Amino acid sequence: MTGVEGFFYFYSMTNKELKSIFKNSFKENNDIELALKKLREKGASQTDCVKIIKVELNVGLRKADEIVLNSETWKDTKTATLSLRKEFDKFFESYENE
Repeated sequence: MTGVEGFFYFYSMTNKELKSIFKNSFKENNDIELALKKLREKGASQTDCVKIIKVELNVGLRKADEIVLNSETWKDTKTATLSLRKEFDKFFESYENE
């Protein structure tokens, strides 16, 4: 699947479908990394993965975020994600100081 068709498929996965992908992948090997890889391949965002990890593994938001951020699956986005968060922090700090 490529082009426009692929784009719309990529963004049409529901939370229910993504949870199902996680459950099936995680159940096979009890391997979070494999489950994250499958989710990303199906179009899940980092945020989607955090939400699913939080709910399915019954962990806090901070722990779920840590798992996803430090995963092998999402390592290519870690620097950009941390940089964006730092910029948000600076923005809100400067806003508070006005």
